[in-house]
Amino acid sequence: MFHRVHRQLLAALLFVCIHGRNGCVASGEAGVTYSRGDQSVYLAARGAAYDSDHVDPSHFKLLRKRLASPTVGETYDDPNECTIYLAESSIPNAGLGLYTAVPYQRHQPIGHSEIGILMQDPDFHAPPDRHRVDLLSSYVWSATPLTFGEHEVGHGEAVCPGIGMMSNCHFGLINVEHTSNWKKHYWQDGTDALAVEGGKHSTLSDVGRGSYTWHGNVRYEAHNNIQAGEELFLSYGPQWYENSSSDFGGLIPSAEHFKMADIGLINFMNSLVDPSGMKFEDGVLNHRVPYERLLKKAERYDARLRAALPDNVEDVPMAIELGTARFSTKDSIRSPEWLKENGACLDKIVGGASTIPQAGRGAFATRTIKEGGIITTTEVITIDKDVLKLRKEIKRKDGQIRSRHAGYQLILNYCYGHRDSSLAFFPTSQSVNFINHGSKEDANAEIRWSSFQYHKSEWINYTLAEMKRLDKAGLLFDVVATKNISRGDEILLYYGEIWEENWDRHIGSWGSSPKNFTDMKGVNTTVDFNRKGFVFRTEEELMTNPYPDHLMTRCGFELPTETKADYEVNDPKRVPCDILERDPIENTDRFFYRAKVEYTDKATNEVMLYSVKYDSRQNFLAFVDKPYTRDYYRKGAFRQSIGLREGIIPSQWMHRLEG
Repeated sequence: MFHRVHRQLLAALLFVCIHGRNGCVASGEAGVTYSRGDQSVYLAARGAAYDSDHVDPSHFKLLRKRLASPTVGETYDDPNECTIYLAESSIPNAGLGLYTAVPYQRHQPIGHSEIGILMQDPDFHAPPDRHRVDLLSSYVWSATPLTFGEHEVGHGEAVCPGIGMMSNCHFGLINVEHTSNWKKHYWQDGTDALAVEGGKHSTLSDVGRGSYTWHGNVRYEAHNNIQAGEELFLSYGPQWYENSSSDFGGLIPSAEHFKMADIGLINFMNSLVDPSGMKFEDGVLNHRVPYERLLKKAERYDARLRAALPDNVEDVPMAIELGTARFSTKDSIRSPEWLKENGACLDKIVGGASTIPQAGRGAFATRTIKEGGIITTTEVITIDKDVLKLRKEIKRKDGQIRSRHAGYQLILNYCYGHRDSSLAFFPTSQSVNFINHGSKEDANAEIRWSSFQYHKSEWINYTLAEMKRLDKAGLLFDVVATKNISRGDEILLYYGEIWEENWDRHIGSWGSSPKNFTDMKGVNTTVDFNRKGFVFRTEEELMTNPYPDHLMTRCGFELPTETKADYEVNDPKRVPCDILERDPIENTDRFFYRAKVEYTDKATNEVMLYSVKYDSRQNFLAFVDKPYTRDYYRKGAFRQSIGLREGIIPSQWMHRLEG
């Protein structure tokens, strides 16, 4: 959590307004690294530059050792037990959901690190036909879970597979939340497992630059105590269900509505005074009329409050006992037997440092899996590849503006598909996106349509047009072992001949166009500059000692209020700022900074400048990359979906793509 910001620190308002401003590795020639990232970064990610205060070592160099020789009490001690299941959600019409088979204490980490992928300006790059169905847009978050990632582009949206895509939302039962590691270690991007102190941008000789996401440590924790068997619920934000009645079968109450309903039911029961001592159940018929009056009163007050109340007076005692939120989804806590019979186990793989040199993260088996056994199951989001295209506006000589295809979103590299099909499939389950490419000889897994009971196999017979009109997920993949896999083995998929051909073509053309990327060879990253204790330079100092061209400073800021002398800032917006003055605090190693903060009003697009005072002990000042300067926004970055083996994609979904 952020420290308290006092309103007096927001004094000295300048009030200047400016209107109208808006994993594969191949050997190559000496001096050229054919990898997905800089070698020093990956070696550091394997544990050389980490300490226990920064990153859980189980995700890096100790992972395989722990899997091979587990200690008492480890999650993976019993190969017959599972900690997390994919199964039908307890919320009607909500599809599949996640259930934990083990209890969690409040703030205890849940699951393992996941990647986060930033979608680059999706509104600008949307296909001209804006009325088409875009299923992926129903699963994206604001860019905030990726912390510094929200500043990488003009407007970004985050794709967070694992818990971030598979958990449903029930406002009265929220039990999981994003972990904000960066708030504890503000000198580094908390989602970036590969950006370590002393790390550098990838070198110009690295042909894999820009082909993978930097955000590799998206984490989740228990919002409160969670029981074994409980479904995991994330908050999607209050605006998510505003128009949900058609999609989810009715109005969705908020947490406050459920609290009001609980109080209302208790007051209703207390009002039923029966001098004869008759039990509620025996006189329930006498209570129906007053309860119907209560429901009508709630309906007039707020239809969502009415939705939080049970329909029948007979259910009032149980609703009071369980709470109206839990009563609304009584199956949100499942038995171990039900989960084993109806769920798919998802914790048989976990992400860690790959055994392939310089390949970054990989996926490892946490169980011994026999040939033909299911390693994991994942729901997949069906995506029209046209939605993933990046477009560039070109002004013609006649003055008209035309849109031209200029590449693909980074998420394409994490999708599965076929060269001759305009459909792509993005897996949502945990750790699946860490599975690396292996040769035909080394691969030990393959993708198949799932045998899980909830896989909508009838969709395989749909036409291509029908597939593109789907507004819900329903297809699932099984990752199946093609060899006997031992606990601790890295899972490898053969990405296909088309993928290998395009990778080789990318390598061949790389040497002739190294200027496609910015000249960042060897310069310091934001991580280097965001180290704890860094002294920010003033505007005057920058005239003679500037920062690298790709860096900019941002400050945490919220508009002051007129009604409070101070206010709590839980998650302030980081906005562009410049340091005007720096004054040492006597007898400390801290400073007071005065910064010029730039705030843009979204409603009016008006830019206002504020003068704000900061204490350096607060986690409010940080360096970020200037928009579009990171490697994966540059021309020449490798883009290619992972190939599915022949026979997976039905013939009616095939046609040659253009561009």
